[in-house]
Amino acid sequence: MAGRSQKRKASANLKPEFETISQFEKRCRRCKQMVKTCGNTTNLKQHFLRKHEEIYHRLLAAAQQAENPDPDDPDAPDEVPEQVEAVAGPSRESDPPRVPSTVTPSRQVQQPSQAGTSARNLGQPTMPAEADPQRVPSTATPSRQSQQPSRAGTPARNLSQPTMPATFNTSNSFKIGGARDKQLVNALMFMIAKDNEPFRIVEKEGFRYFCSVAVPQFQIPGKTKITYLMDKKFSELKTLVKDTSFKDIDYICITFDVWTDTMNHKSYLGITAHFMENGKLASLILNTVHLEERHLGVNIKNKVEETFKDWGLRTLQIVLVVTDGAANMVNAANLLTGNEDKHLHCIAHVLNLIAEVVLANPFLAPLLAPVKVIITAFIQSYILSDELRDAQPPGEALKLMQSVITRWNSEFYMIQRFLKLKDYISGVLINHPDSVQMISARKVSELQEVMTLLEPLEEMTRHLSLVI
Repeated sequence: MAGRSQKRKASANLKPEFETISQFEKRCRRCKQMVKTCGNTTNLKQHFLRKHEEIYHRLLAAAQQAENPDPDDPDAPDEVPEQVEAVAGPSRESDPPRVPSTVTPSRQVQQPSQAGTSARNLGQPTMPAEADPQRVPSTATPSRQSQQPSRAGTPARNLSQPTMPATFNTSNSFKIGGARDKQLVNALMFMIAKDNEPFRIVEKEGFRYFCSVAVPQFQIPGKTKITYLMDKKFSELKTLVKDTSFKDIDYICITFDVWTDTMNHKSYLGITAHFMENGKLASLILNTVHLEERHLGVNIKNKVEETFKDWGLRTLQIVLVVTDGAANMVNAANLLTGNEDKHLHCIAHVLNLIAEVVLANPFLAPLLAPVKVIITAFIQSYILSDELRDAQPPGEALKLMQSVITRWNSEFYMIQRFLKLKDYISGVLINHPDSVQMISARKVSELQEVMTLLEPLEEMTRHLSLVI
């Protein structure tokens, strides 16, 4: 190839015609239109062909002349000192002044070889730029020069686009049954199970909007579909537990209790298994079954046996049954094991019964009644509530707590909070003589004695709650 000059396809230098707004956005200096870009000049070129075709062809002609000069012209200069602004014509009057960009031929960009020759100099020696008084350094940076590593050794950022197969694989993975779709559906089912969310969450507007922003390609399953998938997932996990955790178990302890859904007036039996797995205590909810029959001991026993059969367990594996002290529960446990020694009363229920006996003392009823009246007045009056909050140190304001019938320790927490805020409560009620009256100092002292009596029971109940 020596002695021959091979022409290359030149391209117009469009970068000076655009103002950089961000890494992926530029603005045309001529028409002020924003153009998206990924680092190359493809979109810039398309913009010029649509909006400034005549100017583009002028720039292209100038670049071609600079890139491939006529080798037979002895008077052809080494560089073309014509400026882009002169070739393309003047810009609009509103354009800001800018430094003219000199079109630089490719042979100036190429680095000299180790032998001191240029690839296009046809063997003639090359003079360094700083030693040549006739040569003016170029202000334009060719794209191929920008792709070289920097002097500090930092490589240029890779702006290559993904291949077509990779793009289609990513798109197909979001289709129903695709890899990405399965991953998202499993994550959705985990969220519903872990956070006790209703199945209808998939139909709520806020959740669907969040998914459309976070993962627009995800096709959210409907309520019917997610119900079917949750049942399928439960069956898979159930089979897994039966084949692994329950496979080598010889002894098992169970607990069961009946509770009522007050809103739907339905009763349910909850059954939980406790066993040792790899030297650690493990617990697993076996079933929550609707009790349609009377809550007799024999009916409860039959439900437990059906659950054991469904899980592949045998009642002979039961070494202990823990329930509350209700007669039907005790009877069900004895019928299930055939041995009264295998039944144990739940200590949490026993503690609850002890506390209820203490709180049912005739001495406590007239003592707690005025306290509950004061708390109710503060809860129902926003004026009293606001003054109580303002009277406390900023950022440390507490509210009064009302007791709940189903939990004895709510009485304890009610008394504890009242005694803690008694000085603030008294100060607020003094300013409202027509409201309820504060209890006497004697009754405050008696409440403190009740607290001392209930504290051991509360501590034991809290400890059991953490363990369970």
